[in-house]
Order: sequence, then C-alpha cells, then structure tokens
Amino acid sequence: MKYYDDKIKKKYYLGGAGIIRVILGLCVVYGAVGNDDYAVLTGATPVPILETIGWSVLGLLISIWGVSAAIKHDWSEFDK
Repeated sequence: MKYYDDKIKKKYYLGGAGIIRVILGLCVVYGAVGNDDYAVLTGATPVPILETIGWSVLGLLISIWGVSAAIKHDWSEFDK
C-alpha cells in the first residue's frame, strides 16, 4: 500500500506549497514597501528604513525558499 500512496503523491503533487511561499513572500515585500510609500505620501511619520528593509528581506527569503521547494520537485515524470 505504501508504494501505491507514494505513486499517487508523485503523480498529483505539483509543488503547490512552494508557489504559495513565493506569493506570500512577494505580498510581504509589497506590503512593506507600500506601507513606507503610503506614509511618505500622506505626510505621516515615516517608517524607519531599517524596518522596511528588514520586512523586504524577510519576504525575499520566503520567496527564495518557495522557489527552491518548487525546483526540488521532480518534473521529469510529467514529460512522459
């Protein structure tokens, strides 16, 4: 039964968790930069630049983690 379950996982798993991480990471980056931009436009107290850089780096790291997870998936099985 284990062989059958592994076969199903390989056949139907398309690396979706990796793509979700990429999208989540990009949302974090857009949120950090957008928050800083909005504060500048409205004349509110601007967010410290190190905080914006920190959130952006965190978002990029999550995105890189997602891309590496998607690349690790063996796509050659679907070429047949």
